[in-house]
Order: sequence, then C-alpha cells, then structure tokens
Amino acid sequence: VWWVIPTVLLSLAIFLVSIVRKYLRTFFSSQTAKMFNEEKFKNATDDLTRAQLFNVTRHYWVGVEDDMKLWVQENWSSWEEEKPKWLDENIRARIPVGWIPIAEDRERESVRRRSIRRPSIIDVMAGNGLRGQQKEGGR
Repeated sequence: VWWVIPTVLLSLAIFLVSIVRKYLRTFFSSQTAKMFNEEKFKNATDDLTRAQLFNVTRHYWVGVEDDMKLWVQENWSSWEEEKPKWLDENIRARIPVGWIPIAEDRERESVRRRSIRRPSIIDVMAGNGLRGQQKEGGR
C-alpha cells in the first residue's frame, strides 16, 4: 500500500511531461460548473446544445435561467410541431411547466407528467428504473 501514492505521483509527472505543451492549459481551469454552463448556453449555435443544460441540476442554471425561459417560450410552439429528437421524455420532464407559453400546452404537459410512472428505489436498484414508463391506465 505504501507504493500507491508514489506511483500515482510518478504517473502524473510522466503524463504532464509527455503531453503536447499547448494542450497543458486544457487540464486546469478556474471556471466553475455554473460559469461553464452559462457560457455553453450563451454560445450555443443549436437547440440541442442549449437543451443539454436541462440535464444538469437547476443550481447550474443560475445566470442563464431567464435566458433559458425566454428560449423555451420563443420556441415551444415550433418544437411541438417539429418534434425534434433531442426533446425526449427526459428533457420535457425537466422543463418547468411554468415556462411553457400557451396555457393549453401547459395543461397538456402537466397531465402527461402526472401519467408517467416514476420508478421506485427497488426498480432503480434492479436496473429497471427507466424514465417515461406509463402508469397503468395512463396515456
């Protein structure tokens, strides 16, 4: 066990010495996750990249939450028509219902979300915790 720390340190030193110098800066950053996500959202050139922010905790939305809300409100109607592949059950479930601009769509989304069976801890532990399962008798 005494050899683990020296081995790890030696491996790290060999790695840092052997990488191409111009890429060394890519391994270190003072940028926080919130800052990274804000930059990613604001510099995104497509909806898929912006939608990926819904896959992280809401705590990382700070700084872009208003922009995200505006983006959803401006695009919701076209997404409902076009049904893009990235707007799957997981992403839809993470978009706050209050951000959906049309009252009828908000109600439909609320009903859809209530009809989805959430897996129990036993299902998750057994590997059966698939999101988006319909409740019995649900839509």
